[in-house]
Amino acid sequence: IGKGFFEPRPDVEFAFVMGRMLTRLRPESLVTWPNLVSSCGELRAIIAAACRLAGVTIELPADYEPLVQSYFQHFATQLSPASIESLTIAAASLPQQGDVTMLWLRGVAFTANRVGLLMSRDLISAVHLSLHDRLLGVGLHRFEALRDLLSWSATTQYAMFVRHLNPPSEPHGSRY
Repeated sequence: IGKGFFEPRPDVEFAFVMGRMLTRLRPESLVTWPNLVSSCGELRAIIAAACRLAGVTIELPADYEPLVQSYFQHFATQLSPASIESLTIAAASLPQQGDVTMLWLRGVAFTANRVGLLMSRDLISAVHLSLHDRLLGVGLHRFEALRDLLSWSATTQYAMFVRHLNPPSEPHGSRY
């Protein structure tokens, strides 16, 4: 979590940071924590091994092969058939070109920032924290974080989430 998590902060900032942290606790996002996967290179090897298990090839330099093979063997023996099937579906949707790892990291960062915004419901705090907080700088440039939060906060999808999280209350006396 880090010592910065426990520093005094307004409720809306705490909600934003908590939303991002909870998002990063999802199984597919856990590997973004530096104490679990130490580098982007290791993450590339993990993604390549998972894709290989799903029958999708991701091109990496030859020096990655021992690490990819190690993760591939681990996944082949530890993942259930249902997990491999889900992995196959996900791997099939990956782009055929570009750095898949960085695209995926950007997706994790966008998702975490959006969940933080939903929890805090304060765009100014969300923008400030996404630009200055070190917790989730992985995969995003500051401009991208800003652009995504601003554009997503103006969508009908965001408005529907907020409406769902905060249904309108009934006026006094309308129940009788």
